[in-house]
Amino acid sequence: AEKENIPQNKQLPSTELERNATAMLQEAGLADMQTCEPIEVETLTESSGTPLGSLDRTKVSLGDSERTTDSKRFILDQWGTEGTMVKILQNIKEGTRPITIHKLIMNGPTTPGKHNIIAARCFSSVLKLKQCGFIQVRKDPQTLEITDIFLGRQFDKIM
Repeated sequence: AEKENIPQNKQLPSTELERNATAMLQEAGLADMQTCEPIEVETLTESSGTPLGSLDRTKVSLGDSERTTDSKRFILDQWGTEGTMVKILQNIKEGTRPITIHKLIMNGPTTPGKHNIIAARCFSSVLKLKQCGFIQVRKDPQTLEITDIFLGRQFDKIM
């Protein structure tokens, strides 16, 4: 199988604040899964199954597996809650304002043809971070578009 083209400029936590944020996300249970779960092999039962797996669509796993492509893994690593939080912290450190989803995606590593998927993943991560108090967002009252992102109450503890 051929490897997909993945940008080499992956962004990793580099400062103490970013490492603290990663630890806080792990503590809060928001850390993105980095390891694959072991695969359980089941023997045939009365359910509809073959030696290759279940034919029942309700039993299909959508999680990370051995078949997860490089681009899916890249999107999870770079645009999951941890990756998105690191990018927000980097923008705050650089003094970039306002911080928007569009600006995060334009600055962060992306893969060709996956822009919309990355935008959706980034937005989902921003919502999770907001719900858990890691960030606060300012929205346009008319369109409800996120117009800026700030650090939330979780960072009051370490700052």
